[in-house]
Amino acid sequence: MVMTEHRYADEFLGRIVSYQLVGPYVFDIKTVVACGRAALAHVGEALRTGNVAELIDQAVTGTDPGLYVCLEHDGDDDYSIAGFWIVQSVDYLALGPAGPPDRVPPFVQDLLDAATEEVWWQSLKVSLAADGSWRPVVLLEWPSYLANRSAAAPPGVPFDDPGAEFHGGSERETWLESVDGAQVAPAQSDIPSGDFEKEYDHYAGVPDARSVIVLARGTLTHDGRLHRGSFFMVPPELFDDGTTSPKPLEEWMDEAREFIAEDMEAVDRDEEQGHKLGRPLQLPGGRVGFHASGWLTKGLGIWPARPDDVAIGYLTDRVVQQKWISQARLAAASSLLVLTTVLSFTAGVRWLSEPTPEEIAPPPAPAAQPSMSVCSAEYQEFVDEFRCQIAHLASAGDNYDVGPVCGDKGATSRWEDDGRDLQAEFCALVARGEEDKWIAGLTPSVNSSFADFAASQACFNVLGHPQPYTLVRSGEARRLGRPSSFIEDPELGIQPLIQLRQELLESCEVYRERTDSMVAGGIFATHVGGPMARSPENDSGAGALRREIASKALVGATADTRTCFHRGMEAGFDAARYEGMCLDTAEVVDPDRMDVKAARSKMWVKLGGEPGVGDRRSVIRRYADARFNTDRNDVKVDDLWQCHLGLESGKGFDVGRPVGSWDIAIPVPEAYDIRGKGARTQLTLDAVTSSESEAGICWSVLRQRLESSYQEVHPLLGDLEPDGWPSAEQQLCGQICASRFNVKLGINHEAWITREEDLAQCVSGTEPRTDSAGRGERIGAGRLDKLRLPWSYRRRDDWTPPMQSQVCAFNLVAQNLMPEIEGGYTVAALEGKEFAGETEKGSRIAGGMDGQAARYVEGLSFGRLSAIKSQEACANVATQCYSSLMLEITGNEDIERYRWREAWTEKVEEVAKMRRSEMLDSNPWCVGIRDYMDAGREPAQLDTTCYVGIMEARKKTIEAIEYLQTEVVASNGGE
Repeated sequence: MVMTEHRYADEFLGRIVSYQLVGPYVFDIKTVVACGRAALAHVGEALRTGNVAELIDQAVTGTDPGLYVCLEHDGDDDYSIAGFWIVQSVDYLALGPAGPPDRVPPFVQDLLDAATEEVWWQSLKVSLAADGSWRPVVLLEWPSYLANRSAAAPPGVPFDDPGAEFHGGSERETWLESVDGAQVAPAQSDIPSGDFEKEYDHYAGVPDARSVIVLARGTLTHDGRLHRGSFFMVPPELFDDGTTSPKPLEEWMDEAREFIAEDMEAVDRDEEQGHKLGRPLQLPGGRVGFHASGWLTKGLGIWPARPDDVAIGYLTDRVVQQKWISQARLAAASSLLVLTTVLSFTAGVRWLSEPTPEEIAPPPAPAAQPSMSVCSAEYQEFVDEFRCQIAHLASAGDNYDVGPVCGDKGATSRWEDDGRDLQAEFCALVARGEEDKWIAGLTPSVNSSFADFAASQACFNVLGHPQPYTLVRSGEARRLGRPSSFIEDPELGIQPLIQLRQELLESCEVYRERTDSMVAGGIFATHVGGPMARSPENDSGAGALRREIASKALVGATADTRTCFHRGMEAGFDAARYEGMCLDTAEVVDPDRMDVKAARSKMWVKLGGEPGVGDRRSVIRRYADARFNTDRNDVKVDDLWQCHLGLESGKGFDVGRPVGSWDIAIPVPEAYDIRGKGARTQLTLDAVTSSESEAGICWSVLRQRLESSYQEVHPLLGDLEPDGWPSAEQQLCGQICASRFNVKLGINHEAWITREEDLAQCVSGTEPRTDSAGRGERIGAGRLDKLRLPWSYRRRDDWTPPMQSQVCAFNLVAQNLMPEIEGGYTVAALEGKEFAGETEKGSRIAGGMDGQAARYVEGLSFGRLSAIKSQEACANVATQCYSSLMLEITGNEDIERYRWREAWTEKVEEVAKMRRSEMLDSNPWCVGIRDYMDAGREPAQLDTTCYVGIMEARKKTIEAIEYLQTEVVASNGGE
């Protein structure tokens, strides 16, 4: 093996320190503690015997998968144990941690437990800190062939060739998908975003062999009586100084070992940016590792959802004594044993000398029958009994222990097995105990999970009810086996049954992930957006909303989760068998690979039954019916399935009529409908997610799912003024108008999907009714206050529905959202309330008949010039006319920005040539100034005062268009 040694001169301690890796040793994810102890035992023996040469010969670069022991070399022959180093293999994709609900990095506690046992009990040599504690490091490394496909892929690495073979020569795992890279932000802020070539150049000096690593630091103490231990994940910010050059191994190792958990608050962390990768750290063998702020799951997603969810882990305290105490106790015990033996021998001689009647020795207790297969030489016998017990427990609900059933002693009838699929039922029994805390009470003092109860009772029956396994019960006819004797007892436990149980639990872990994901997809589709088209460019607004938000809801999800979520979202829950649950979407690349591990279990296949026979209910229905078949109030139903049960029943949840932000009503669907019964616009969705209103358990599930990945778009321009003018709801709609027609670009302009739908939600096309005195009726107060015009006649008492550009122009002028040009946008620099009026005095809802624009335009439109010849009156009407034409141009995506002024001029000329009747239909606000739009017409020549006001309004509109063409940035980010 090749030795790689990095040296680092510590000027303060006056010592030369290096770190070396010894290994690799066997690393089995299922037996981490045993693997750790075996590795330490080998290294410890070499340290105790002084065989330093052996350790040096085993110093390696750590490029092969496996477990390594990290040694600290301080001096010529002074070696001590510094910690562990794990290089993950492809087995991690199948056996690694799933993520939830873990809050501490995987394997660390097991390795530190192994270290505690070996270091303290076997007196291994370790390097102690000044306070007498041992501070080992545990480094988890995902090599480049795993890291490059993960949610935390190292930056600046070219993409893998899809046709290349996977590491180690095995077939490439093409079904894995990497998660949206936006979830993980590199620490270096000067990397050009969105430009891969520049990012690659940015890391040109970094080796291409780039791993993702997670570094944990433990603290183990020993006071002669008690062993204590804790560990924490070292934050990547500790090493991050903004540079891209790899940090030397000895430097970051020393910093990590000196860092203590109490210093965590002093580290400069930005939790709002989510997960990140820190500065590259030098690793042995000429490679580097990017320290992540979370660890990778077996699906190569990053967990936990937020970096601040990582917790400090604690080892179990161990009570021990020093050697002299143990020796003293041993001596005392030996003396007592000798004394007791002598006295017992004396008493025995006397007892033997007395005549006694001979007794027959009691027969030995029968041992467990040999298990050639699983509890029975006839494998099918156990299969039949096991299937019967599962079917009984799944259907019996709270009456699971009434009378003998299946192969129980005394059973009078037999369950007719029609070969149905029982995978859903068995996994539901597993979930009862693991998720819902519903267990079977077999006696007042003996409890068991339903899954273990089914397996042990089946074994008990086919073995013929052996006495050592019998659970003693009083007053009941049914004879039960003790589940713990079959599964947990070191002497009575039946290994084939234990192995079978483990295989089925692993299969159900994947099963539960898929059922949860499918249900989550159905809930999501019911509450967010509408059906998606085959291609994104053909989506409706509601479909585009669903597509975009679904991608946010699946940040960090595995390939299985994504596939099943989309299946539930697009097709509902009609799958009749587990194999077909998630296979009807285009995202599945190689469906056979999804169940390779489960297919290895013969019993799992047997539980699948025969396709097309028996129970015709869908997988989800059978799973839910079996899992929640109880009336007990103490059973814990998680939020996801509680939502499912309510929607499945069609009764929903009684939450009244909840109201979200901006007084927008929150839609609360009562039943499943993947066409969408919930928020179909971004405005409504943002009102729900930004509100703390109680909207039912289903919205709580969705809010939690979107909490870390979805950012509300509205308000588009900035914070609203709740007590300002007009109402906060009209302010919001004014911002929507400004962003929709490119007058101002929103903070999240590019993330705004349902532009037209949100605008339609804001604009009212209904005729404003007035009372006998001509005052406007207060419409919309208490909900989203609709943007509306106070006046729009075709003829007297005949309402012409306005275009959105006309309504928005009126409200943008009223809310002072038009471009800020010299002298103000309105000719007389009117206040918004004076220009627009209110629907009712004090209502703070713009659009009343008392506004100057409304009063002047009616007079101009019907020739009552004698009352309104003032320059101000004509200018205000012209401002409304020209502004609405301006928004027609800026809101038309087919007109390039540089042509806005030219297109507006052409539009004004076109309108000026219209007959009055045509203008009343399309541009009623322009009717009053029609004769002044052409300087050659008689009214424009005679009424110069009015003409001057109109030309002044035209001039200001042109200045606004020129400002918008040059000053408003045509991208996300505002002005």
